[in-house]
Amino acid sequence: MGANRLSNSFSAYLRQHADNPVEWWPWCEEAFEEARRRDVPVLLSIGYAACHWCHVMAHESFEDQEVARIINQGYVAIKVDREEHPDVDAVYMEAVQAMAGRGGWPLTVFLTPDGLPFYGGTYFPPHDGTGLPGFRHLLDEISRIFADSRDEVEEQGITLQKAISARTSVPVSPRGSSVDAQEAASALAEAILATHDSEWGGTGRAPKFLQPHLWMAALDLHLLGAGPGLVEAVTTTLDAAAAGGVYDHLAGGFARYSTDAFWMVPHFEKMLYDQALNARLYLRAHAAAGNPDYRQVAVETIDFTITHLREPGGLFAASLDADSEGEEGSYYIFRREEIEQVLGASADEFIAHYGVTRAGNFEGRNILHRTRRGDLRRTDSLESARRELLAYRERRVSPGLDGKAVVEWNAMFIATLAEAGFRLARQDYLSLAATSFDLLFERARFDSAPRRLAAEQSPPAVLADHAQLLSAALALAQFAGEPRFLDVAVSLWGQLTEGFDRDSGAFVSTARRSSGLIAKVPDIFDTAYPSANSTLARAAFDLSVLTGDPGYFSTMEELLSGLGGNLATHAIAFPSLAGLMAVAGTGSAELVIPGQTQELLDVARRTYLPNLFVLYGRPASGPAFEGREEGKAYLCRDYTCLSPASSAAELAAQIERVGTEMRG
Repeated sequence: MGANRLSNSFSAYLRQHADNPVEWWPWCEEAFEEARRRDVPVLLSIGYAACHWCHVMAHESFEDQEVARIINQGYVAIKVDREEHPDVDAVYMEAVQAMAGRGGWPLTVFLTPDGLPFYGGTYFPPHDGTGLPGFRHLLDEISRIFADSRDEVEEQGITLQKAISARTSVPVSPRGSSVDAQEAASALAEAILATHDSEWGGTGRAPKFLQPHLWMAALDLHLLGAGPGLVEAVTTTLDAAAAGGVYDHLAGGFARYSTDAFWMVPHFEKMLYDQALNARLYLRAHAAAGNPDYRQVAVETIDFTITHLREPGGLFAASLDADSEGEEGSYYIFRREEIEQVLGASADEFIAHYGVTRAGNFEGRNILHRTRRGDLRRTDSLESARRELLAYRERRVSPGLDGKAVVEWNAMFIATLAEAGFRLARQDYLSLAATSFDLLFERARFDSAPRRLAAEQSPPAVLADHAQLLSAALALAQFAGEPRFLDVAVSLWGQLTEGFDRDSGAFVSTARRSSGLIAKVPDIFDTAYPSANSTLARAAFDLSVLTGDPGYFSTMEELLSGLGGNLATHAIAFPSLAGLMAVAGTGSAELVIPGQTQELLDVARRTYLPNLFVLYGRPASGPAFEGREEGKAYLCRDYTCLSPASSAAELAAQIERVGTEMRG
């Protein structure tokens, strides 16, 4: 059997290890039973397909015959794709962070046969001498400790289990003691401005992640008049990131993060969730300010995702690797001479526009970037050159594609597609969003036994999958003009609240029907994207407005009451919640446009207010469309309505008035 246990896996990451001499097991109870039978420790290795250092450790250690012999004789080895099992990753990441003070991938953890962690870290080199313990030496030493000091190992495991539970328990505020909306907004604004890089944007130093949810919250605070000074921070960040090498100026789309402070040299992997949320950020910034650069970035990122990440089955792949032909970034970079040869007479303009030099800016080659911010538009000749160089690049060996369709990330992109389809009057985006949602819902079996992946070989869905699918349904309910999606959202909410426990107010990440882990971890902190609980809090607010049912608002208040006290001191870890508190504290506005009156819809498309809800198209049952006539727009604030607007000018004036009132 040996390594063949991974050969039929749906996960591209696991299949990358199917030919290792290490006798890997997938995550399953049988692996732990084998460890108990042999009375040996478990080596748990967690990574993902686009992880550069995961590949390095695989080549150095897991493909080495001698290392494999040590592992096979002394351990049961389990390989986990963190994107398939985010709940497993969350538990053992907490263990490593408790032991080492930091985490990351590859995640390397040593467990007892009962799954208790007792030692761990991230990347380990094959030999001593680099400042880190060599992996071969570590394997021998852990085997010795496990055999000679079993009581201490078990005690360490129990201690770490308690530490995981303590670290991940929801820091609940006493009822009624959490900060109010104004305090939350001030805390987040102060935290952003305290860490913001005023020259290059973003927060902190290198490496820099764009953190779209943070800047969407900052944009919302600015539009509500609750974040003085934030608009400059938002625009500096968006302009600098879009001009830098972290943005792909040939195909569109964003790399995962920048290794430097000025967005030049990316870690080249491209993740679906980054495309979804970064496109949404730039889309909303365009709607709020009318900046054509932001529209261009949003459209190019969406089109990149459709063109390069959409799989033949119709859903969207998880990621593109950073590496190709064994070298990180080689697919994306160029020598100046290469560009001159490909573009000929049009090379000079292109070279000047994208900062190309003979010395290069990355290992003698060039990462394309704009030397001047806020000027992304291309002349016809530049556009022709871009297409020609992109076609040349696409003849290279492309980075590996991880084709698994993660429900959570597909749902994020579907929500962005729906919003872009409405705001940009792109029926093709709207149609694709609706079709993709239906396909995802069906293939991930959210009508019966929800899955994490849209595939037969899939673990059960986690809380984040439910939360983002619900968010996508709510986006379609507003932006697609189809009332059926609101019914789907209501159904998904009921399914979620029945299937997941709540721990001190917040929902636990793993469904009740899932196999047990050594600890329950609630998903409460915003990381690369909003937490499941902040997504659900926003969904509850949206449902309360769109259905008129106050029960949803009560659930939102319970989540905010439990978690909101953390905003006073840790707002930067909860930006989505802080933004929601500001939005919900200001109230809501509802705009209903029965039918498809384009001049009225165009006004709505040009408007972004964080608490303006739009319903249009085919009338639905319920109070929103009751007594409303086609050809008119009905704008209400907190369920008190203005006179019906019959013209675009009248509706624009009403929206401006309501927006001014919301800003206070």
